Amino acid sequence: MSNIDSELMDLLRQALEQPLPDLKSSTDLIDELSLESIQVMDFIAEVEDHYDIIIEVDRLATVRTIADMGALVTEAIE
Repeated sequence: MSNIDSELMDLLRQALEQPLPDLKSSTDLIDELSLESIQVMDFIAEVEDHYDIIIEVDRLATVRTIADMGALVTEAIE
């Protein structure tokens, strides 16, 4: 697991402000966590603020897992 994936898991817990099951890089945000669109947007806002990046909306269609989000963040940072 990458350091970014670990940070994303912490950010997800903060954004949702609720107990979450054990998270892994492969955790599916929609299927496994049953996140609603507003929860996903809260998470994305936390990620953007934390890393001081902007994630293009059209790129979000490819994000299903924490690892997918991690790859997107890594790309935006570089």
